[in-house]
Amino acid sequence: RHDVDYLRETLTPTKPLGVDTAVVLEAAVPLEHVTEAELDHLGVVDELEHLEDRILTNHVALIKEDTRMLVEEGNILSAVQSTVDYDIDAYMERVTQLVQRKISMYTSFSQELDQFRAQLQREEAFAPPTPSSG
Repeated sequence: RHDVDYLRETLTPTKPLGVDTAVVLEAAVPLEHVTEAELDHLGVVDELEHLEDRILTNHVALIKEDTRMLVEEGNILSAVQSTVDYDIDAYMERVTQLVQRKISMYTSFSQELDQFRAQLQREEAFAPPTPSSG
């Protein structure tokens, strides 16, 4: 987001540009061709990239934590199934904690996916309409 804000500031026609910067910008993208909508689109794309990185990182962390909890659940079940006299209260308490932790983790991840989906839709809104065949 910072990069897009910087672009917006430096490409605004009312802001004086240094000689070297102006020459580079004119060679790369003529200033009169950079619209507010294009800058907004760059901002949306930048945010989309950050969200995607965060989702992928969090998904990996989620899988690792879920795997750790599955191993713990397996150990709990093995202990309960192999013992005639087990503590049902301790079993119920720990399994409840694990289930609640999973619900919390997946609810949070689902919200991140919803946020990413909404950002994708914002980005798609900038795309030119495709001609319909018919």
